[in-house]
Amino acid sequence: MLKRYVAIRGFVHQLNDRTILSLLPTDEQDNDIDILLGILGELESGTKDLQAEDSTILDARNLFDETSCYTQMQPSLFNKCGKLKYKKRLAAPMMTPAHQKARVKWAKDAREWGRKFEDIIWSDEKKWNLDGPDGFSFYWADLTGRREQFSKRQNGGGGVMVWGG
Repeated sequence: MLKRYVAIRGFVHQLNDRTILSLLPTDEQDNDIDILLGILGELESGTKDLQAEDSTILDARNLFDETSCYTQMQPSLFNKCGKLKYKKRLAAPMMTPAHQKARVKWAKDAREWGRKFEDIIWSDEKKWNLDGPDGFSFYWADLTGRREQFSKRQNGGGGVMVWGG
């Protein structure tokens, strides 16, 4: 047990955070700290794949499911890790791989249009939701990967859309 606390204290001193030192767990949580340090070690070395089996990005809650680490300790450890940052999810309709391929194909074709762009009428649209705001969603983002998006509406939702050209 002494070796474990020496390792934990060494890790915490390396992070230079006295708050974490004061939040060290009790003896019965000793195994959980080993799991936590293993997860953080993998994150720091860049060998941990943050994609879950169902292709959703792990969030802070999922990452700590296997541990009983103090809640106050988690954000501080994530911030010190250097690979994660607390960010707002990008709100956008979901794009399938087929949508992405079609978008790239259109852009490649449009490069050669030349003066044809002058004949295009560009437009914009605005939507007001009748059932309240979409809300905000924050998550711990992997800084080495793509930003995560979420669908703003599930099963539709009432609203008014205005289109102008």
